[in-house]
This record gives sequence, C-alpha cells and structure tokens, in this order.
Amino acid sequence: VNVSGTVRTGAPGAHTGSAYFAPGSDANGFVEQVVDLAQGGITAAQLDSQDLELVFGGRIRTAQEAVRDAGSLVIRFLDAGNADIGSPIIVPASNVTNRWELVGGQAAIPVGARKAVFRFEADRKTGSTNDVLLDGAFAHVRSEAQGIDLGAYGNT
Repeated sequence: VNVSGTVRTGAPGAHTGSAYFAPGSDANGFVEQVVDLAQGGITAAQLDSQDLELVFGGRIRTAQEAVRDAGSLVIRFLDAGNADIGSPIIVPASNVTNRWELVGGQAAIPVGARKAVFRFEADRKTGSTNDVLLDGAFAHVRSEAQGIDLGAYGNT
C-alpha cells in the first residue's frame, strides 16, 4: 500500500461492507496483493496446462472534479523465482463519479506462472488528494472451458 493509503468509511458509502481503500494524498496511490496460485490445491501441471484463467475485478469510483483522478487494475504473472512472465494486463476504469463501477477481466494463466499480482493503481490528476477508490476486489482461478449454459445447446 502507498504511504498515505488507508481504509475509509463514510461518504461515499462502501459498495460492499462498510469500508473501502482510499489512496490518500499520494500522487500515485496503489494497493496490491501477491496471490499464490498453487495454494488453492492447483498443481503445477494444472497451472501449465493452458486450461486455466484468472478472473479478477473490483469496484472503482472517483470524486467529481474538473479533471478526474484515474484508476486501473493491473495483473502480472510471476514464475517460481518471482520473475515477471509476459506483459502486465491493464484494465482502466471509466472513472465514474455517481456509482461504484465494476472493472475487471480475465486472463489466461501462462505456462510457468506460480503467482499472480493483483494491483489497483490510482493516479492523481488534480487537487491535493487522490480521490480514486477501490472496494470489493476479487480474483479466482477457473477453467477456460467453463461457460454459461444459454439453453438447449449451451456450452457447445
């Protein structure tokens, strides 16, 4: 977490629960977590099968300002030695002011990946505080073959 990052309550109300992350006054705020992909019982062979993907997201909003502060989610995959695999996946928020926007995506887990880094980045564009907020962050692994049954011929 950046130096002035904190958990905040109050206005605006949280999307989930009663608190959310606020980056404080730092121009480039962030919060991140390293997720060990094998901790959930997934074997190295399964991770390297190219059949799994990481589904990730969170709720983001910003304050109403002439130039709005900007938020994004960044996913990086690491190998067993904690070296980056491939390029980061960056999903920018629309930076809405009147609701908690669902921001996220899915990314194929590359061969050799053993960890994923989930990072929220908040860039202050104006003012003395960084007003991009994060709530309800999530990440989980699932099969790429998983799909929604849409009726008589779903999952085909």
